[in-house]
Amino acid sequence: MTFSLTDLRARLSRRPALLAIAERFRCDVETLDGIDLPLSGAPEGARQIDVLIRDPQSGRSRHASWSMGGTGPAGSVPISFSPMPVPRAGILDLAVAFDAQMVSSAALWEEFDRIAGTDREPITIPCRAARVPGEAPLTVTRFWCDKNGLFVEGEILRPAAELGAATLVSGEDRAKLEIVPLGAGRCRFSGYLAWRAGMPVFFAHESDGEIAVLPLTLPRGDLPATRWKGRDEWDETLAEAMDAEDAEESQAAASFKHFVRSADSAAMTVVEVGGRVVGDASQAMRRFMPQAGRFISVDIHASEHVDVVGDAHYLDELLGRESVDAVFSLSVMEHLAYPWLFAAAVNRALKPGGLVFQSTPHTWPLHETPNDFWRFSDEALKILFGPQTGFEIIDAGMVNRIWLYPEERRGAFVDMPFNYGYGNAYIYARKTRTIDPGAVTWPVDAAASDVLARSYPQADRASRGR
Repeated sequence: MTFSLTDLRARLSRRPALLAIAERFRCDVETLDGIDLPLSGAPEGARQIDVLIRDPQSGRSRHASWSMGGTGPAGSVPISFSPMPVPRAGILDLAVAFDAQMVSSAALWEEFDRIAGTDREPITIPCRAARVPGEAPLTVTRFWCDKNGLFVEGEILRPAAELGAATLVSGEDRAKLEIVPLGAGRCRFSGYLAWRAGMPVFFAHESDGEIAVLPLTLPRGDLPATRWKGRDEWDETLAEAMDAEDAEESQAAASFKHFVRSADSAAMTVVEVGGRVVGDASQAMRRFMPQAGRFISVDIHASEHVDVVGDAHYLDELLGRESVDAVFSLSVMEHLAYPWLFAAAVNRALKPGGLVFQSTPHTWPLHETPNDFWRFSDEALKILFGPQTGFEIIDAGMVNRIWLYPEERRGAFVDMPFNYGYGNAYIYARKTRTIDPGAVTWPVDAAASDVLARSYPQADRASRGR
C-alpha cells in the first residue's frame, strides 16, 4: 500500500514538535541509495525537507536534504544519499521534517523514537538500489565549490548521442552541462550550478524519451585538516619553535628561525620594519630576540612598540649607513610604495655581512587600503635582494597554498580554483657589498614619499587581515 504525505501525517497519534513523518517501511533492495518520497500535502511555504533513513538492526543511517520548489513523477521527490547496505525485506525507519535546518539529526531521531508506533504495518515506498559497478559509471574528475555554487567536470560511459540534453540538478536549481565526446562510448561533461553547499547534486539526461537521474559523488580532497590556532596559541607555538627542532616545519619557518637565532646575540643590532601591533594578525617581535644587543622597531606611525617613527624607504637615513646587523619585516613590503627604494635603503643601512629576512604576501585580499600596493613572488624578492643589489641569497620560496574563487564563472575563470597561489613569499639573504647611493632612484622626493606612507591606516583594526 502506498500513501500520500497527507495520509502519512494523519497516521501520527498527535502532531509532533519536529517531525512531519515518523514511519517504518519495508525495503526490497540490498543496497539502498534513494527513495521516491510522496510530497503531495506538504506545508504551504515550506522551503526545505530533511529525510532521515535508519536501519534499526545495524544502526546505519543516512540524512538528505531537498530544497522545495519542484517534484518528480506523481508528486514525489527523488531523495538520494550514499549507498547503504540493508537486509533484503528489512524494516527501516523513516523520519521527515520541514525547515529543520537548525535541528540536529540526533534530535530528530529522539523525536522519532518518542512517537513512532511499532504496532502499525510498515508502509511501502519506492526504493532505489545502488547502481551495479560498471553500469553507466559516472565519475567526477575535479570540482570546486563555494557558498555560491558548484563547478564539476567528469566522465560518463555513454555515447554523446544517447545523452541528449544533460543538466546538473539540485533541488529546484539546474544548469546545462557541456558534453564533449571522448570516443569508445565515453563523454566528458562540465558545468557550473548555482548551489547551496550540502545539497544533493544529480546528473540528469534524456534516455530513450525518459529522464534518467544519476547522483553525483564528489571526491574527497587531499588537503590535510589543520587545527585553527588562536592568538595565544600562535604566540606559544612561535615561542616553542624558536627553541625546538621540528622536522615538519616549513622551509620558510626554518629560515626565519635561523635568522632569529643568528640575530639574537649581544653583538647584533636588529631592526624590525613595521613593528607596530595592529590587531590579532601581528605581534611584538622583540621578545623573540631578548639577547640582541639592541632591538629597534621602526614604523610610519607612533605606538608603544615603536622606537623610530619614519619612512622605511629612507631606512639608512633614519638609522645611519652601515649601522645595523639585521633587518626584517613580516607582511610589510606590500604596503611600501617603492619597494626597490626600500631594498636599497636596507642594503645601505646594513653592515657588511648583515642579514635580511623579508616575508610578504603573494596571494592575499586587499587590506589596509589605500596603502596596499604590491604582491610578490619569491622570484621578485630575489631581484630586490639579490646579487645585483648587493646581497647573497641564502634561501627563498613561497608557502601556504591559497585558492582563488572568481566572480566570473565562465571560460578560463572556472579553472582558477584548480591553480593555487601562495599566501606568502619570503627571502633570507646576506649583504655582500654596499650599493652606490645613486644606483637605485625614482622620481619622488622624501617629503612626497612621507605623505603617501602616512596614508597607511593608523587605527588598530584586528579584523582587517595583515
